[in-house]
Amino acid sequence: MANSKGIHQIALDDIDLRTLQALQDDSRLTTPELAGKVELSSSPCHRRVRLLEERGVIKRYVALLYQKAVALPASVFVSIKLESTREEALNRFNRAIAPWPEILECYLTQGPPVSARPQPLPSMQPSFRGVP
Repeated sequence: MANSKGIHQIALDDIDLRTLQALQDDSRLTTPELAGKVELSSSPCHRRVRLLEERGVIKRYVALLYQKAVALPASVFVSIKLESTREEALNRFNRAIAPWPEILECYLTQGPPVSARPQPLPSMQPSFRGVP
């Protein structure tokens, strides 16, 4: 079923939800390990994971870094007030921040139009270098 933005929502059963939770906890689980956690045999478990990938439920697999180990022990949320939240303005904002790899994520929040982003920092001292 498609939502108002034309994105198809996938019906997930209990096994799918347990599979997704297990993979979010540890995406490096082998198929037999994952199958044991969700109480399936390996072949059906592998088919379900492949189907979740094909349907776009699983977008990608990533490594979460321990921030202190990479000299970024603090994270902050920075609030930015945008003149507009129309698609063109949001695209312009996304292009403007693209050159900064330190910006990991951006969120558009409800209420007053602001965008908040977690920002890993080496300390709590201000360290922004010309972020627009």
